[in-house]
Amino acid sequence: MAIPQSMLSVVARDEVHLQFNLKAGVPTRQLFKLLGRLWESGLTGILDPTLNRHHQLTGGTANVVLGFRPELWRAACPGGVPDKLASFEHDLVGANGKTAPATQHDLWVWITQSNAATLYDSMRTALTLLAPVAALASEQVCFPYHNNVTFDGFADGVANPNPFRAHGVAIIPDGEAGAGGSTVLLQKWRMDVERLRALPVHAAEQVWGRTKAGSHELSPLPVDSHVGRNQFIRDGEEVDIVRRNANYANATEAGVMFVGFCKDITVTMGMLRQMYGVGYDGVTKTDRLLEFSTALSSAIYFVPSIDALLAMGISPADPG
Repeated sequence: MAIPQSMLSVVARDEVHLQFNLKAGVPTRQLFKLLGRLWESGLTGILDPTLNRHHQLTGGTANVVLGFRPELWRAACPGGVPDKLASFEHDLVGANGKTAPATQHDLWVWITQSNAATLYDSMRTALTLLAPVAALASEQVCFPYHNNVTFDGFADGVANPNPFRAHGVAIIPDGEAGAGGSTVLLQKWRMDVERLRALPVHAAEQVWGRTKAGSHELSPLPVDSHVGRNQFIRDGEEVDIVRRNANYANATEAGVMFVGFCKDITVTMGMLRQMYGVGYDGVTKTDRLLEFSTALSSAIYFVPSIDALLAMGISPADPG
């Protein structure tokens, strides 16, 4: 059984999403050798070198997850990526004219840390390490907001499958291309926080599709609510994804990084299309949350298994 990377074990803490474009002419072998060093002690905080010998990718205080443009990994590892998986190359235009812009890059490095100071240290180490082979295209530092709620106080991630089901939802099963890996849709959403906070509770609940107290799904559920537009049905059954969203904010802007894992990217993209009123269910109503949010970026990455990384030479150096 292929061992997945540690994206499902991440708890809410300080994190950064780094996206890179590869520099022209960089040999794949050089790139992969440097990527393996992302899990060495200088970045992760693992002080005991024996942990690196066993390729423990979650030691110390840091957790590192690595994703690739699907076409890049497919070229390096033929047959190692699901056939349906492709980059987010074209803007998604909704029924209301709003757009999810395509901002695909080559490489995604997701680092979580125990606090902002050690996160900064890890981020700078990663940037210095990858500078010879890749140019930073996007960065976003995120944090858990008040025990992982939205900026207007609704619980986030309550639709996630429980830990006993998450692996089966997110991880590609053995025997399939990319086994042990996952697909991820990464989006940055700017939220109109003040307008959301100004809504009366009942009105906000109609937008989200859940009660604010207790986070119970509304009955009847408004079809254009956020919950309503994200219920994806296939063959008569609702299909899930695993979300690892995180908030970001500065003095002038606030929002969320959407991080959605699934073994089948068509599920995640199906949900996104439904939000924009261009889903395969034929419903042209858009997600009411789009009235209060704007997608700023969209990219799709393949997250290989640890076994696949090791097979391609992406591994921390064994200590001498």
